[in-house]
Amino acid sequence: MQNLQQVFEQLVLNPEHPKASEWLKVVALAFWYEDFVPTTDSFSGDDVAQAGFVLDKLSRYSCTPLSSKQQVRDYVLPTLKLHSQSKTVNSSDALAMAWGVNSDLKYSFKSLLPYQRRSYQHVA
Repeated sequence: MQNLQQVFEQLVLNPEHPKASEWLKVVALAFWYEDFVPTTDSFSGDDVAQAGFVLDKLSRYSCTPLSSKQQVRDYVLPTLKLHSQSKTVNSSDALAMAWGVNSDLKYSFKSLLPYQRRSYQHVA
């Protein structure tokens, strides 16, 4: 799990990095199929909002296990919202605007479509 946590931190700290799509895929698959919920207490400033945005977005997909969705929605996101600072951003993504992040990872999230289908067989 430590390695997954590091990948999540890399994604949050460097959302514009060329490997961001790869990192998001690793985090999404672990979140959706391995009950991985990353810790977020090490983030500060804009990184709090970026972490909140990624987890909020991932928790909205139908393949998210109910236990992970509840943990994120009931405990993680409210804490992050308390520590995030509202600001104006340039994004067409309503969720990105709500969290105040400029990096909506739009193309990275689009690349996750094949992993959300019933036919996808995840092997950990």
